[in-house]
Amino acid sequence: LIQKNNEPHAVLISWETYKAIKEKVNLEDL
Repeated sequence: LIQKNNEPHAVLISWETYKAIKEKVNLEDL
């Protein structure tokens, strides 16, 4: 998930997106 250590802002956005997708998938699995 984290590939560019020199872009913490982009990594942070990717992490937030990852969490949002994960939560959505968990809701769909229920």
